[in-house]
Amino acid sequence: MIERARSKLENALGDPAAVSLVVAGVLCVVGLVTILLGWRGAAATLFVPDQVPYLVSGGLGGTGLVIAGAGLVHVQLRRRFAADERNHLESVLAEMSRLVLALESAGEPTPPISLPATPERRVRAARRAARRA
Repeated sequence: MIERARSKLENALGDPAAVSLVVAGVLCVVGLVTILLGWRGAAATLFVPDQVPYLVSGGLGGTGLVIAGAGLVHVQLRRRFAADERNHLESVLAEMSRLVLALESAGEPTPPISLPATPERRVRAARRAARRA
């Protein structure tokens, strides 16, 4: 039953990550409503010890729900940005491969590829030179 409703929602929204964003939005709204209900309950009484349960359940519980919803949004957006970056990198690599194949088929030598010198590469090169000496 839950899986069927989830698949209908995914089909309606078109993106599986959108389901998580809808859940995150619902968590945030429920958290805000909980905070408002806690405030309303605490405002209805003047006796401070009677206000503490409203503060704990409404204020802290609602804040927790809002933080959980915001955290879920953050995770989903980071995943989406990482996927976009991966797709862009794959398209750049595919274009580079196409250009290299075009150069090779034209009979021109391909230029040597030099990788940037990172500190790790410098250390490895120094160790190799020390072993040879």
